[in-house]
Amino acid sequence: MINEALRAKARGFSKRNTERLRSIRTLKGAVLWPRMYKLKSVKEHLDSKLKDVYFRELYELEQEKMKLAKLVVDYRIKRDLTQGELANELGITQQYISKIEEGIFSNIKDVAKILLAIGYRIEIRPVHIPEKVSKRIRHKLQFA
Repeated sequence: MINEALRAKARGFSKRNTERLRSIRTLKGAVLWPRMYKLKSVKEHLDSKLKDVYFRELYELEQEKMKLAKLVVDYRIKRDLTQGELANELGITQQYISKIEEGIFSNIKDVAKILLAIGYRIEIRPVHIPEKVSKRIRHKLQFA
């Protein structure tokens, strides 16, 4: 207890903060010393993360996946269908519809078939990335 107070004082924590820190423990009982960051809004945090080109590309990919998922959800809601009913119409499982609506899919071919059945098609086209950005992405991929 005295050790915690001394460590906290050395790091610039007040006595009040020290009391709060005692309640924060890991499973093994060690005290977690939080770093004193200025709290950011979600938008500020996202804006800072989007400066990284690799993160931005992954983020944009997830945004596109969610757009596809929204199309399936909107179609199902407009026609007052359950996931199971839509799955029966399309000849797939309800679980697969659920995964697609959550944006969890890696096989674009199956998603394209589903979207085709509900009146949409997917266009895939290559987009040139500047060499400087491409090098940074390749570097990140090597260490991922």
